[in-house]
Amino acid sequence: VRKLSEGLSEGELQVLSLCFFFAFLDIQGDKLSNKIVVFDDPMTSLDNNNIHNLSKLLKDRHNQFSQCFIFTHHKTLYKFLLKTFGNKDNKGNKGNKYEKYCILRNIESLGGSFLCYDSKDKSNDIKDELLNIINEEERERGENMKYDQTSFLVEYGQYLRRQVEYYIKEDILHINKRNFADILDNIDKIPSKNDLQKLKEVYSFCNWTTSHVDIGDDDNSMNQLKSNVKTFTDIVDKNSKQSKMIE
Repeated sequence: VRKLSEGLSEGELQVLSLCFFFAFLDIQGDKLSNKIVVFDDPMTSLDNNNIHNLSKLLKDRHNQFSQCFIFTHHKTLYKFLLKTFGNKDNKGNKGNKYEKYCILRNIESLGGSFLCYDSKDKSNDIKDELLNIINEEERERGENMKYDQTSFLVEYGQYLRRQVEYYIKEDILHINKRNFADILDNIDKIPSKNDLQKLKEVYSFCNWTTSHVDIGDDDNSMNQLKSNVKTFTDIVDKNSKQSKMIE
């Protein structure tokens, strides 16, 4: 007979704890209207097969509750969740029932941590991703003239901030490049001094959308969002073309 504290692997202990947790959820009352369930990286020590099974279980159970949040920094679980949940509702109709958000943790000197919207239609082209902001706003405006512009501005302003940070860290500072030769290969992508100043202004706008939205002046704020999206995408596009010309 194996002891729970000594005879089970970390993965087996995790599976057992998840079983107890789901059993606990089963006995909860008034789940659909009055219960929120949160999963914070529930895949510790699980192999890919169990992670896949967990993602299917999460999909089967999530709609029993008023809201379900799943937090993870684990790429495998994230990919399984995307594949399992997809962009269809439980009847197979296309839609965006399952919303995705990104949490970026930063020290205060780098602007602090923030929560931002994650694109519905991910693309490898940063310009295409950001143009989705404008397309989405125009769609919501067309469907509902009284849609919440302030919430939209905050949500997509933070999404723009995420893209700006990625661009600065990955394409300009090359933070994740381990090999110095790789940095030299990409050094021609560094924007001009004028473009760097524009990036600083775009980033300042993104931070402003977090807590200093001018209520009652949403149309002007929305125009600023669109203008900053264009400024940023133009810089990315221009420097990408310059890099190709040098090559």
